[in-house]
Amino acid sequence: MKLLPKFKGLAQVKINSGTSCLLWDDLWGGDVLANKFLELLSFARKRQITFSHGHTQIPLHSLFLLPLSAQAHSQLLLLHDELDEITLNEEPDIWSYIWNSETFSVSKAYKHLSGFCHPHPAFKWTWKSSCQKKHKVFF
Repeated sequence: MKLLPKFKGLAQVKINSGTSCLLWDDLWGGDVLANKFLELLSFARKRQITFSHGHTQIPLHSLFLLPLSAQAHSQLLLLHDELDEITLNEEPDIWSYIWNSETFSVSKAYKHLSGFCHPHPAFKWTWKSSCQKKHKVFF
């Protein structure tokens, strides 16, 4: 469970039923709402709700502690517009990875998690040298 946030950084969901993803913490529609609507999230009654629960909640403002600040209210209106664009159906949600594949790749996950850095040229020179392995590791 400690790795779940890192996995969620790699996975995105195409919403069909909305029952397997969280409204605030999962990547759907190109964004994570917890990062996009910080002010509105601070007024949320519950953070861990599924997308389908948030989508079907009428009225939408009942998910939040009232009164809302002006910024949170404007974010609520934007959230309402985003939720209206999505229609739910009975099919299961489709999870894929951010490299646009439903197949996990260790090398792609490693590159994403570790980032990219340019090694110093001395490291390339050391590993290409013809000295003994134990000297290379020591250096």
